[in-house]
Amino acid sequence: MKLFGFAGTAHKPSYTANIIEKLSDELKREGVIDTAVIFKGSDVDVTMCKGCLSCYQCGNCILDAHDDMSRLKNEILSSDIVVFGSPVYVHDVSGTMKNFIDRFVVWMYLYRLVGKTAVTVSASASNGNIFVDKYLQKVLKIMGANVAGSISVNMFTRPEEIDSQIRKCCDAVKNSIVNGITEPDMLQEEYFSATRQTILHPLAKGYLADYWKEKDLAEYEKYMDYYNSYSKTAIQEAKKW
Repeated sequence: MKLFGFAGTAHKPSYTANIIEKLSDELKREGVIDTAVIFKGSDVDVTMCKGCLSCYQCGNCILDAHDDMSRLKNEILSSDIVVFGSPVYVHDVSGTMKNFIDRFVVWMYLYRLVGKTAVTVSASASNGNIFVDKYLQKVLKIMGANVAGSISVNMFTRPEEIDSQIRKCCDAVKNSIVNGITEPDMLQEEYFSATRQTILHPLAKGYLADYWKEKDLAEYEKYMDYYNSYSKTAIQEAKKW
């Protein structure tokens, strides 16, 4: 199995990236993954979203061909576990992380991460982690991921506490891979229902409407119904592990 990690930091020696790497190492030791690709915002070229909405018309961002986002998106799609991490800036994600997330705007309607397990990481000087944790969890859930856990640290977090959070998160990831989503997530259900209602509107047209029809998404009234249909085979395969 493969892990994708992105640390939304402009720093090359990065506390956030270091936590993601420690989680990756633990998952490798536990035999959960055999491959990991971890990127830092400082190492990739991600152009700011222009708000042109072309992705709503064709399904892809026109900027993907001119920076590193096409490669990053393909790495995510080929991964089983997705980790989004950000330092805390003014009780929110960093500008680097927000810029990265904005380039996934059309994925918020396509459920490209359905069946994948996700983890969030936040790192602060002292406080504000809860706001970053909740935002990253929301983004990943809306894209269809099962958020297994979060690792939240600051400059006062003891090494043994960090290790404890990583081990706990590793166990949650293993459980997610084997069992998948066992209970409905209200955010995912509410968002799926609202999007479905929009897509089924008589005037709805364009790429999003075509995609939902092609994938038979509109045939499901609830997100859990779609998830169970999509993930049945993947979960059965995971149980062999």
